Amino acid sequence: MRPSLMRSLFFTALVLAAAARASAGDYVKRVVLDDERVLMVEITIPPGAESPQHSHRWGRAIYVIAGGTLELLPAAGGGRTLDLEAGLGVWREPEDHRVRNAGDTTIRLLEVEVKTSAEPAQPERRRR
Repeated sequence: MRPSLMRSLFFTALVLAAAARASAGDYVKRVVLDDERVLMVEITIPPGAESPQHSHRWGRAIYVIAGGTLELLPAAGGGRTLDLEAGLGVWREPEDHRVRNAGDTTIRLLEVEVKTSAEPAQPERRRR
């Protein structure tokens, strides 16, 4: 077999192997609903997977479908580790961050971002 053909086959095998590894353990975000009021996404984070840096413009409710150990890594630095249990519901304010599954189980979340203005609504003032 010619050396150039061997190199091509070897390179192709490396690329295919890398693609197989990536598809088995990628952070996956699937949009369930996106309208003028809410953005609902289902998120799957296998062990060791990490999300890209991203922003949440609106506050959101998060429901834990399948729990695990999640590292919350804010864009501003720092971070913390959360032990999420299935059935947990939490509220998060708008933020820039990334997350990483630091455990050995796949984490599944349902996030519902409530699309509102960035400024909180001012209460209506009534005249006396």
